Amino acid sequence: MDASVDEFTPGDVVSLGFREPIPGPNPAVHYTSLQGHVLARTPHGLVVSDLDSGVTLVVPSGNVAAAWSHERRALPETIVRTYRANSQPEAASALRREAHALGLAGYEPTTQSWAQGQWRGDQFLVALALCVIFVGLLIFLYMLVVKPPGTLSVIFARSNSPPRAQELTIDLALKDRLAELAAARGAGLITEEEYLLKRAQLIERF
Repeated sequence: MDASVDEFTPGDVVSLGFREPIPGPNPAVHYTSLQGHVLARTPHGLVVSDLDSGVTLVVPSGNVAAAWSHERRALPETIVRTYRANSQPEAASALRREAHALGLAGYEPTTQSWAQGQWRGDQFLVALALCVIFVGLLIFLYMLVVKPPGTLSVIFARSNSPPRAQELTIDLALKDRLAELAAARGAGLITEEEYLLKRAQLIERF
């Protein structure tokens, strides 16, 4: 039924249409509407988890053009999110953007794991079979050098303490910067001494 966004409370399942698109954790993906689960209210709007994609967004009240309520559901105790990216720092950036929204709803990351993508065996076999032609050789060499996108899996748990979104965002930002620094060392862009110095400076700054 038609409803005002001011009437929604955590637990409501709602449909929302937006006046302006809202970016998700992946900046290339914007949302113009969604059917979602309200996780929290903020002074300026709602924290809503999209039922289709699982993405959690902060929705400003003034950006809602249309709203309908459907039912109520219990808030989940845990939320599992996955982020596919070409590198771990890139996936961590997407995590950091969404963690802010989940932090406003009282959810904190408890565990995370990174799995680098791997080519399947049949894909290697096709590339080998095509090596009789020059294009096949190029494909095979590409597969040896470039890995498929990896996946960062994160479990968020609902906290009984008040949300600490600012602390959570700072903590994730530090992890993101440290991951980028480690990647630069691994690529040979900085020496071990430079890595240790910059790492100490980052930790002190945060």
